[in-house]
Amino acid sequence: MPKVVDHEAYREELLRASFEIVAKVGYGTLSMKQLAQSMNISVGLIYHYFKNKEDWFVSLVVHFSKETFDRIRKGIPRESGRLEKIRLLALEMERNRDLYASMIRVTTDFSRMQQQGNSPGMFQIGMALSYLYEQIALRLEIDERQARALVSYLAGAILAARLDPRGFDTGECIHFMHKLLDVPESAPTGEPA
Repeated sequence: MPKVVDHEAYREELLRASFEIVAKVGYGTLSMKQLAQSMNISVGLIYHYFKNKEDWFVSLVVHFSKETFDRIRKGIPRESGRLEKIRLLALEMERNRDLYASMIRVTTDFSRMQQQGNSPGMFQIGMALSYLYEQIALRLEIDERQARALVSYLAGAILAARLDPRGFDTGECIHFMHKLLDVPESAPTGEPA
């Protein structure tokens, strides 16, 4: 009897297994052959699940975004107060900062490789980010504009921690995240509250 394969589950498994190699090599220099060899599978098997390199990478980013929100959702109870939610989010970023830094780096590499900023792949990555902003806004009970600012701040803090020997200061992040989210709506654009 032939083996029954759950294609969606196997596709997700391929995405999880492929992150390490793209994080190590980068998007631009990674070939599909290298990708297949790193996972001990054939190139044909990758093309069975993904149309091309861009389709694979965009699927990886979407998968990563969903996993990120799942971790945030599980780690930040809805009933917690705002300050506690901010603290838990900062701790999540600290625990997984290398993972997030790698994803930021390879996504930037992908963006650089695109001929134009409005490619289908960039659009899909933008949609994944929009979903992440929306979900963070719902979890923290803030508006999406604040969620975008918060994610931008955290991405910057994560990248700075890779460059600064002092590292990621969770207490400092919690302080600035709290300040960022408590800015009055009546503050003029571009001026601090």
